[in-house]
Amino acid sequence: MPQRAPKPGISRSPGAARPEERLRRVLLHERGLGYSDRAVIGGLDSMIRSFAADIDWLNSTPPRQSRPYAALGPGERQIWVENVLQHIVSLSSQASARTPVTAPGTSATPAAKTARTRQRSASRPAPPPSSLSTPISELGFISRAN
Repeated sequence: MPQRAPKPGISRSPGAARPEERLRRVLLHERGLGYSDRAVIGGLDSMIRSFAADIDWLNSTPPRQSRPYAALGPGERQIWVENVLQHIVSLSSQASARTPVTAPGTSATPAAKTARTRQRSASRPAPPPSSLSTPISELGFISRAN
């Protein structure tokens, strides 16, 4: 697949994070903000468009499936973010399985750094899974209007 030219201001240096890793960090921030579409200036839709060429499966991830993120309800946003994060973790796991172990004192590979980040993220409690039968009072992203 041919590389596209970098956009002005976007670093493509060897030390720069891969698009999946940058997306993962933004989506974790979006999760922390309660799926409010405020994790990046201009909303997640502009960021999703910029990653579309690098992450081909992004627009087809349910429940978004080519709909704008801003058009999703809070529950759909949560489901979409969690689906994308889960997909990124599975891709990282596959890459880690192919990465050779580094000797002590050598620099870690990006996959090894991702594994350490994943271990730190695993120590944070994940939100409980929700389904269509989950009571509204148990959905953390819905607040009671006064």
